[in-house]
This record gives sequence, structure tokens and C-alpha cells, in this order.
Amino acid sequence: MEPALEPLDLSGTGYCASFNFRRVSRAVTALFDDALQESGLRSTQFAILTAVAKTQPVSISTISSILVIDATT
Repeated sequence: MEPALEPLDLSGTGYCASFNFRRVSRAVTALFDDALQESGLRSTQFAILTAVAKTQPVSISTISSILVIDATT
């Protein structure tokens, strides 16, 4: 039998910028995913397509720089 897990004390996270930015980021992503649902696109795909459309002709390294992601992604 596994020991019962104690609830995490997150009371100190109110001022944590990383915690709050990640929460907001997930909420905004969910809003965009809902808005784009009929198109069949996800917000991540939309961001890539927007980067491509704005910087024609474009290389993968340019897209990764714009989106602040690794080029292999």
C-alpha cells in the first residue's frame, strides 16, 4: 500500500513569475485552441504558419529564432 500524499503547499507561488507566466500561457493557449478549433489548427501550428507567412522566404533557423524554439523542433 502506497503512503498517502500530502497536499502541496503552493501558498508561496503567488509572487513567482515563472509559475504565473506558465499559468497565463496555458490559459491563453487554451483560448486560442478553442477559437481555432473549427479550422482544425492548434495555436502552436498557427504560430508557425504566421512566422512563415511574415518572413518569406524563410529558413528553419529563422523560424526557430522567431518562435524561440530549437531548430530541430
